[in-house]
Amino acid sequence: GSNFVRRVCDQHPEDEVTVYDALTYAGTLGSIADLIDRKRIRFVRGDVTARQQVQEEIARVDAVVNFAALSHVDHSIADAEPFLRTNTMGVQQILDSLRKVGGRRLVHISTDEVYGEAPPDRWFSEEDSLRPSNPYSASKAAADALILAYVRTYSVDARITRCTNTSDNPLSWTRVAHRRRAFLMILVLIPSIVASAFMANVLPQKGGTWLEIA
Repeated sequence: GSNFVRRVCDQHPEDEVTVYDALTYAGTLGSIADLIDRKRIRFVRGDVTARQQVQEEIARVDAVVNFAALSHVDHSIADAEPFLRTNTMGVQQILDSLRKVGGRRLVHISTDEVYGEAPPDRWFSEEDSLRPSNPYSASKAAADALILAYVRTYSVDARITRCTNTSDNPLSWTRVAHRRRAFLMILVLIPSIVASAFMANVLPQKGGTWLEIA
């Protein structure tokens, strides 16, 4: 999200940008602090499920780009409720606000994980069925379904993107933190993999593709 904000600020200096964020584990002001200091953007701290606040902020803008999501699959398996609350009910609040305010477009950032396990011989297409395989992807698929329903039922102006995993702003603290955690995981993972190989155990692997935003 922060990389998108920077691109908008750089490429459309005439636009006014509001960042609405709850600042959970996935977000920090550090990635956009310079933009706030220069008063290039307006920052509002808030929860996407806060109906009144969401409606008030949507009334101030011309378009909404929704990056808000919890996306840690393992966390969703341990406790699905926060994911349904943010990823699904949060989208409902946005949609209801768009209905009431009117005249705004929504661009919703979904995920290719709503399609389930990737075929070995081709990329997903928009014609593929949604087959989420964990609570996280199910919460995103539910949000996508809600958006399509609001487009059809209420003529809400909305677009959905289903990109692959995205690596964003190199200044983001989350990327640094992820690298540190990855290093610690490797210290544990490599001995475990070697021991499993010697014991002829199955070695599980979780694959994926990544999109780097330069």
